[in-house]
Amino acid sequence: WHIDRKDDLGCTNDDNYVEAWLREDVKVKMFSSTSADCCAKFFQNKECQVRDFCGGGGGEPATTPGGSDPGPAPSPDPGPAPSPDPGSDNPACEESQGWHVDLEENDGCTDDNNYPPPWLMQPGMKAKMFADTLSECCTKFFSGKDCKDHGKGCQGAPAPEPEATPKPTPQPFTKPTPKPFTKPTPKPTPKPAPEPESCPKYGWHVHKAKNDGCSDDDDVL
Repeated sequence: WHIDRKDDLGCTNDDNYVEAWLREDVKVKMFSSTSADCCAKFFQNKECQVRDFCGGGGGEPATTPGGSDPGPAPSPDPGPAPSPDPGSDNPACEESQGWHVDLEENDGCTDDNNYPPPWLMQPGMKAKMFADTLSECCTKFFSGKDCKDHGKGCQGAPAPEPEATPKPTPQPFTKPTPKPFTKPTPKPTPKPAPEPESCPKYGWHVHKAKNDGCSDDDDVL
C-alpha cells in the first residue's frame, strides 16, 4: 500500500507509483503491508480514503472521518534546507522544497511544488525525497540512467530553455538565363538606280519589236 497518486487523499495498492520509490532505502518509507499502516504513516489524524485496486483488502484506515484521534501529527521534518527562493512569480514555485522526482513525467527531476504532502510530514521522509540540486536528485533517484531536467527555475537556476526550432534553409535562388540578344538584320542598302542612257537622236518612232506602239529608243533598223 502507498499514497494514492491519483489525488493524494489516501492510500491504494495499485501500480501507479514512482519507480524511484523501489530503492531499498526509500521503499520502506513509501510502502506499507496494509491500508491501515499506510494511512497511519501518511495521513495521521486526517481523513484517509482507501482505494483497493487489487482486491487485497488490507484492513481499515487508521484514521477516518469521525474516528478516534490517535494523537497529534508529527511535526514536518525540516530535512535539507532548500536554496533561497529567487522570488519567482511562477505558481509552481510556491512552497517548493527543493529538487525531487518529476511525478508527471517520471523520467527526471524538477524543483516545483508537485509532490505528496506526506513527504513533509513523515519523519526523515523529506531528506529522502528531496535534494538541494538537480545533480544530487539525479544521482539519488536515477543513478546510471538518463535523468531529464524539468526544473521550473524555483531554486535559483533558470528554467531550461526550449530547444530552438531551426530556421528552414532557404532554397538557392537561380537567376533566369537571359535570352540571347540578336541584333536586327540591317536592311540592305538599295543600289542606286542606273542613270538613264542618253536618249537616241532619232526621236519617237514605231516600236520595232512589238509593233503596237511607239518608243524613243534607237532600235530603228
